[in-house]
Amino acid sequence: MLFRSTDRTGGWSDEELHRIEEVMPTLALLIEVFEAHRLTTRERLDLVDKAQTDRLTRILNRHGILLEGENRFGPGRPCIACYLDLDGFKGVNDRMGHLFGDRILQATAERIGACLPEGALAGRMGGDEFLVLADAVHTDLPERLRERLSEVHTINDLRFTVPASVGAAICPEVSIEELSRRADLALLTSKRGGKNRASFYAPDTDARHRRSEALARELPFAIARGELRVMVQPIVCFESGRVVRGECLVRWHSPEFGEVPPEEFIPLAEQAGEIALIDRIVMRAAIDLLRRDESAPTRTVPLAVNVSAKEVSLHNLEVDLAAELTASRIDSRQLVIELTETVYLAPGGAAAQRFDRLREQGVSIALDDFGSGFASIACLQWIRFDYVKLDRGLISALPDERTVSIVASILALAHSLKATVVAQGVETHEQQAVLQALGCPFGQGYFFSEPLGLDEWRALLDADAALLAQPPASGTVALA
Repeated sequence: MLFRSTDRTGGWSDEELHRIEEVMPTLALLIEVFEAHRLTTRERLDLVDKAQTDRLTRILNRHGILLEGENRFGPGRPCIACYLDLDGFKGVNDRMGHLFGDRILQATAERIGACLPEGALAGRMGGDEFLVLADAVHTDLPERLRERLSEVHTINDLRFTVPASVGAAICPEVSIEELSRRADLALLTSKRGGKNRASFYAPDTDARHRRSEALARELPFAIARGELRVMVQPIVCFESGRVVRGECLVRWHSPEFGEVPPEEFIPLAEQAGEIALIDRIVMRAAIDLLRRDESAPTRTVPLAVNVSAKEVSLHNLEVDLAAELTASRIDSRQLVIELTETVYLAPGGAAAQRFDRLREQGVSIALDDFGSGFASIACLQWIRFDYVKLDRGLISALPDERTVSIVASILALAHSLKATVVAQGVETHEQQAVLQALGCPFGQGYFFSEPLGLDEWRALLDADAALLAQPPASGTVALA
């Protein structure tokens, strides 16, 4: 007897309710089968098509692309999988609304479709994630997709970019689902490497992913134990050779993992929501340095601090900072705020207004990593920047002719906006010479000095040793 009577109020026992829950999926399937017998062949095909199609973008959904991928790229037919994720999409969605975000997802699907080689498949895996499958010969597909998705959108008369990070994998011996998993891991490599780039899965990708997971778990404890330390890298005037500012940087020395590069743990901190706490640690160190340097007014050097644009959007940074500067009796003109990312900021939005209020207080604003592709030119429309910092990727390519033209164009743009340019990652005398000839006034990088510990920085200022010696024959520069 399947069901038995019970004296409980409500009529069914716990055991009977559990059995009903177990058989419900089977009953639902039987109903679908019986209903399907009434459908024509065309109606059945339409039903299958709807089940495998994403309603918003009209391309395959997750189930559809994995199923079609197995059918089209079975064992023995090498396939490349490209996993894509939009950089900064959540910020756009939150600020502009979900209807606006849906327009972007639809435009993204159209752009992906325009890049597909013959026989390729594209599907939306969910949210702002997409998967593309194609014959393995198309090894240039990840970069082509990245470039296409980095192009400017124009929606409701607004121009902006929502670029993508891409992960790719090629392997003929695994299932499409496993291949997509490997491409997804490669995508994490792109995200943690700075976004808006394409990365391929490699044999050590799984090991690097496990390391990243371990670092992410350890990071909150490292912050609590005080393992993160602040250092300062000088910013130099090319013409005079003098140190004119410093940039406060954070470093992590882990007893377990050793020196963890910032390009490895900063993205982890952003993903885990720990970046605001790290920003406060660095800000506090900068204010302590500026307060201490008040005793030597003839050698006070402004300091720059990196701040996440997302955190500015969520918190009243200008209010907290004004209170801190007043309590510390520090001249606000001695502080520079550098945006470490440029999520889309709407004109008149809360974040843009906060930056304006910071500038009204005397704090300078710098746009970091400009020219990396992730920095949106649209950001220059809504925020007045005092400094534009050239991405080190551009500087490393100098004196390449095309790169020289790009740098020259950025310098002209910055000059027209009354912003000062700082070149990051200067490592050779030749790079400095090219930049100086183009009219770039300031630079920082290992050619001048590596980041200094706080005691070294204090000693530099205390001794008034901000002059840099002339580059010796070896091509290195030492602090005087």
